[in-house]
Amino acid sequence: MELIGIRISPFVRKVRLVLAEKKLDYTIKDWAPFSLPDNYKEDYHPMGKIPLLVDGDLKLPDSSAICTYLEAKYPEISIFPKKPEALGTALWFEEYADTQIATNLTFAIFFERVVKPKYLDTPTDQKVVDNAIENEIPPMFDYLNSALEKSKFLAGDDYSIADFSICTHFVNVGYANYFIDKERWPKLAEYFERVKTIPSFKEILEDEIKFLAENN
Repeated sequence: MELIGIRISPFVRKVRLVLAEKKLDYTIKDWAPFSLPDNYKEDYHPMGKIPLLVDGDLKLPDSSAICTYLEAKYPEISIFPKKPEALGTALWFEEYADTQIATNLTFAIFFERVVKPKYLDTPTDQKVVDNAIENEIPPMFDYLNSALEKSKFLAGDDYSIADFSICTHFVNVGYANYFIDKERWPKLAEYFERVKTIPSFKEILEDEIKFLAENN
């Protein structure tokens, strides 16, 4: 298998976490979304996005589609809950992460503070960052903090795709020097630290640190 997409992308990271959990071998092409080959849309992904998984003749776009495919093809080690209630909850948080969390954390903070000045040679739009921090993120973090009142992880007492989907975005805003306020959202901050101790998560983060050091 080959995974296409730069490894510091939160969506690529989500797929890598599932691959690591399932102990699957793969190679990675660290293609960034702003430096893709000219034929990428035609030959790989019609929307020109990352990640994309190549598995034999299959070229599969979208992190959620890829993770669902991997779960179905390699069910021996499951990252999706078995109980219907927990599965529904996990899928909801995956969707929430891919939409609301991505928009207001990765795209509003990481993209503005890191990608634009470092890779696109364009200035940060501070109004976008300020609006996210002051208006958009607090109610989202309130919601996530309350969701963790009764369980260790978002879909129960075992970690799942829900936690990988949410926490991958926390990693990116950390690269942009934005961190969860431990005083305001103690459950959420404690939860993120707990997720980072999961062996697959720790392994992926260590690999990213090495990658960033070599490509800074």
